[in-house]
Amino acid sequence: VAMLRRITSALCGLASAGEPWQMEKLYYPVLPFLAERLLKEDVTDHSCMCRAISEFTNNGSNERREEVLKTGVLPRLVELLGNADASVQRCALQVIGNIAGGSADQTQQVIDANILPAMHNLLKHKCYLMRKEACWLISNIAGDTAEKIQQLIDVDIFSEMIHILDSDEWNVQKEAAWAVRNATLQGTKTQKLYLAHIGVLRPLLKLLTTIRECGAYSNKHVMEIVKIILHCVLNLLDAGVRGFDAPQGEISVARLVRRCNGFDEVEQWVCLLSLTPHSIESIYIKQILIYCS
Repeated sequence: VAMLRRITSALCGLASAGEPWQMEKLYYPVLPFLAERLLKEDVTDHSCMCRAISEFTNNGSNERREEVLKTGVLPRLVELLGNADASVQRCALQVIGNIAGGSADQTQQVIDANILPAMHNLLKHKCYLMRKEACWLISNIAGDTAEKIQQLIDVDIFSEMIHILDSDEWNVQKEAAWAVRNATLQGTKTQKLYLAHIGVLRPLLKLLTTIRECGAYSNKHVMEIVKIILHCVLNLLDAGVRGFDAPQGEISVARLVRRCNGFDEVEQWVCLLSLTPHSIESIYIKQILIYCS
């Protein structure tokens, strides 16, 4: 057992430091070994093995992800999300998130492994890193197709996203904003209107206000999130009727934005971005303000 642990640890180290071609040459033969070890109950090994697989799939090709899936280890990784050891949970979640960021079929295999019922607990996890990783996984799923977005809607995932955007830590909020943005980009009109109706606009605009009041807009990484939020708002507006009035049975997203003081907030950003009128953020803002006219 001790020898197996040392071998696993060595593989993890090689995955972290190796060149891509070296990783593939080494890891294709040993992936079945790692998968078999994950089926054992030796908890001291689990986080190291998951970390080794995570390093192999991190920023890797879909071919690498497919090699991992061929081992049949995915259901075990989902099972390990309920492990008592937080480090095991996080490493397993990283691997699943990496796989979910692959092809449409690979993302669907993650969903088929029954990952979605586990997401509610992960999004409420006491460790913010777990919540962050969970939001990132959801972002990967939401960035795929409308069908997968509907599967997220069916288990009420976006209600959790609203709570995170409203009150969680900044690093978690960023990932949640990406998840919502992907859903508003890839979703159908009906799905976008659903997101607007359940209240996703209020925490997004609140986050925009927080960034402005803190003066954090000088940070390029923060401005990336500003762009993501503005893009979300614009996508939701595009799904509704133009202006504040809507026919019976239709949702005026512009009216929902106004109820959140959203147009006032966007106008505040006009002044802040006046020195960069051609930036993407400024273009988004101008398009949003069209709905106010």
